[in-house]
Amino acid sequence: MDKKGDQQIGIGAFTELLKKISPNDPIDYYVLCGKNEQMYKQLQNENHPRLIPLPYISSRQEPIEITFLNL
Repeated sequence: MDKKGDQQIGIGAFTELLKKISPNDPIDYYVLCGKNEQMYKQLQNENHPRLIPLPYISSRQEPIEITFLNL
């Protein structure tokens, strides 16, 4: 999925990112997986306490609500 000049990254990049994120990190990382169900399931299976994968969001309001829940 990695593409030059594009901002999409694949599950391999998230695996490397997980190694760098401490379970005690004060920041929660939300990953919008969109319609990539494989990525969503793989990130869920990692069960990392700071990484929260999100599936496809059809509502424009939902990302705003997610943001305010964490302020």
